[in-house]
Amino acid sequence: MGRVLLYLVFGGVWLVVGGVMLVLPLFDARFQRFTILGTDIALGWFVLLLAAYNFLKAWLWSRRSREATMQDERRQCRLPPGEDEYDPTFDFDKGS
Repeated sequence: MGRVLLYLVFGGVWLVVGGVMLVLPLFDARFQRFTILGTDIALGWFVLLLAAYNFLKAWLWSRRSREATMQDERRQCRLPPGEDEYDPTFDFDKGS
């Protein structure tokens, strides 16, 4: 859960920064619009892409950990608690 939370926090930070970078120049002329290497593409779009990447990683990581938890639960359900497999080595009730 820790890694998922980290990706969500980073995604939220990138989302806020990218949104501010895209919206602020529209409302206040004092802020210039940053572009990517001389193209007309705003840098805010790239930052929003980073946010989407972090949200995707958080979703994939939570899905992976959920599948691992389900596999552990399935493994535990195979043998009821307290009942181990029969091992004749430790069966002292039967005579040899």
